[in-house]
Amino acid sequence: SVGDRGDGKVLYVWFDAPIGYISFTKELMAERGTPDAWKDWWQSEDTDLVHFIGKDNIPFHCLVFPSMLYGAKDSYILPTHVPANEFYNLKGGKFSTSEGNAFDIQQFVEQYGVDVTRFYLCSSMPETADSEFSMELFIQTANTALSGTIGNLAQRVLKFILKNADGKIPAIHDDHRADMDDCILNQCGPIEDPVEHIRAFRFRRAAEAIVQNAAVGNRFVDQMAPWALRKEDPVKGESSLATLCEWLSWTARWMAPIMPTKAQELWSMLGQEGPILDQRAPGLPEVATWRTLEAGTPLGEVAAMFPRLDPPEAQPEA
Repeated sequence: SVGDRGDGKVLYVWFDAPIGYISFTKELMAERGTPDAWKDWWQSEDTDLVHFIGKDNIPFHCLVFPSMLYGAKDSYILPTHVPANEFYNLKGGKFSTSEGNAFDIQQFVEQYGVDVTRFYLCSSMPETADSEFSMELFIQTANTALSGTIGNLAQRVLKFILKNADGKIPAIHDDHRADMDDCILNQCGPIEDPVEHIRAFRFRRAAEAIVQNAAVGNRFVDQMAPWALRKEDPVKGESSLATLCEWLSWTARWMAPIMPTKAQELWSMLGQEGPILDQRAPGLPEVATWRTLEAGTPLGEVAAMFPRLDPPEAQPEA
C-alpha cells in the first residue's frame, strides 16, 4: 500500500488488483485465437460469476471490485456468490515460503497423485473455521476413505465378476429388481448427492458424501453376499452384481468433480466409453431411471484405484 502520511489516507494495491482477473481472461482468450470470448466470462448475462476467496479479502470482493464493475457502466456482470474460506494452516501457522513454512506442492502431487491430493484438500477445507494440513490425516484419509471404502468396493465387485461372471456386466432379473432397489436405495443408506453440496460450495460435505455413498455399496455387498448366492441362487447373485455395477457407475459420476482421473478409471473399468465429465450430474438414484448400464458389456482392465500409502515419518518438507 501507499499513502499520504499527513492525511492518514491509504490506497491499497487491492483496490485495482482485481482488474487483473479481467485482463488475464483477455490474454488467455487472445492466445486461443478468440479475442472477444472474454466477454462470455465477464459480460454475459448467462454467466454466474463466483469469487472463491479467503476471509481477509471479503471487503475487496464484496464491495470494492463489484463497485468498480458496476461503476464502469460497460455491461459487466456482478458476482453472484463470494464463498469465503477461513485460513488453511501448516504446522500451527500460515503457509509461508519466505518463512519456510511450506512444501513443494508439485513434488507432493507427483508422489501421492493429484486426485488424492484434491480429495484431501476438499475434505479438510477451512469452510467455517481455520483448519490445518496434516500429513497423518492425509495418509489416514487416503487409506481409509479412498482405498478402504471406494477402492475396496470397486475391487471386491469387479474382480469377483472377472473371476465368476465371465468378466461382463451381469443382467438384472425382473424377479429381483424391486428387492435389489429397495435394499441399496433404502436399507443400506443414507445416500446424499455430492454434486448438490458442491453447488452450494460445501466441498467438505461433498467429499464425505462420496465416501458415504460408496459405503452404502459395501454394506449391500455384505448383505447380499454374492459369493454365497453364486451357489445358492445364481440368478439372484447375478442381479446383485448388476446392481453393484450400477452403483459403481454412479460412484464414478459422483467422484468426477473432485477426482476426475480416478472417476475416469472407474468408468473405464466398467467398460464404459467416453469422458466421465460428459455425463450428466447424477443427482440421486431413482427406481424408474437409475439403471443405465447394458448387460453383457465387457469390463475394462481392473486395477487398484487407490494403493495404500505408508504412514509418514514427518510433515513434508519445504
